[in-house]
Amino acid sequence: MPQGIKESDAVWKEKRDFIEKNGLVIWRFHDHWHSRTPDGILTGMTRALGWTHFQSPENPHLYTLPATTLRKLAADVARKLDQPILRIVGDPAMPVSRVALAPGASGFCPTSRGA
Repeated sequence: MPQGIKESDAVWKEKRDFIEKNGLVIWRFHDHWHSRTPDGILTGMTRALGWTHFQSPENPHLYTLPATTLRKLAADVARKLDQPILRIVGDPAMPVSRVALAPGASGFCPTSRGA
């Protein structure tokens, strides 16, 4: 059962009953893309951000970027992803050069994929 959902929830129960009655199988294509090698979601985000040449060959989730500030990095990411709002945590003036990226909350452990 999804975290935070109770069997007493009428909407959850109706969906669950419909799934069971009709023998449906739920396939999350997003998870499938994370299970590919290389991770399709990570590859797409890396390209969208223009970070391909900053990606670590040892760990594709790690990037060494030209030195900037958290504020400038956030503004650049927001612009490249066409997002008018991007929440940051920390001092906006903090220097940043190393970034870990886990788009879609894929996690960093390959054994956690598809779980």
